[in-house]
Amino acid sequence: MLSEEAGSNQAEDSTTPNLDWLKSTEAGASDEQASNETPPDSGSEPSDQVPRESPQTPDQATEIGAARALSEEPTQGPGELSAVEQTLDVAKTQGSADEQALHAEQTQGAPELPAVEQALDAGQTQAPADQPAVEPGGEAQPSEAPEAPEAPEAQPTPVEPPPQVRSGLVPPDSLAGTKGGECVIFVQDQLHTHFPVNHAKEMLNENQHPGYNRVSEPLPGDLFVRSTHSQSKSGHVGFVKEVNGNSITVIDSNFQSDGVVRVHTYPRSEIDGYLRKAP
Repeated sequence: MLSEEAGSNQAEDSTTPNLDWLKSTEAGASDEQASNETPPDSGSEPSDQVPRESPQTPDQATEIGAARALSEEPTQGPGELSAVEQTLDVAKTQGSADEQALHAEQTQGAPELPAVEQALDAGQTQAPADQPAVEPGGEAQPSEAPEAPEAPEAQPTPVEPPPQVRSGLVPPDSLAGTKGGECVIFVQDQLHTHFPVNHAKEMLNENQHPGYNRVSEPLPGDLFVRSTHSQSKSGHVGFVKEVNGNSITVIDSNFQSDGVVRVHTYPRSEIDGYLRKAP
């Protein structure tokens, strides 16, 4: 019987809070409150100042209330929670809610970035202008490539005719405008030779053009001779420069009876014959 009663007391002691600690806490709070009150001085006039209690933290107030409730309540059974324990649970629950609220404030989004940083972020997230736009629910459309400028049409390179075969000397055009004297003298000076004639028209006669042969088809470097078609009774002689179909370009002197070297053209029909240097 004694053992059962001792076991019951031991179980009751294990579920009951420490009354001595709670009472000592309540006594300490009462002493602190009594020390804050100023006893009236018998020799002085009563003061209108209301005595103030020392401020208490929420945790201290909760513990003091719990001690008071524990001292007023009867001892609870092993399976029941006392009002003090319920008060402590409420305080713990309230503390947990405060911690959750504080954690929610700390985990809220960071303060807004300055306008400059927002603009930079917007610029980095924007798609480059040269990238094709993507329509909602569709694929990116390739941007049209700019049309290449049309290449200018190649101009055909003028083809110069091959140089004509020369049969002999053709005086340079640089002599044009200079004084060459009589036509026969100009020809002899350029060829460094002598023709046994008194007039140009005689050069077509046999044995009066030594070293030269008479030909029908002219080439540059041949000598042309005018006799019957010449305005001068003496005839005219000079060098064939170019053959252009029915016209002959020549270089000669004294064409206009002024002793000046010129480059000009004759119709082939106005030339009586041609002389070519013998091979």
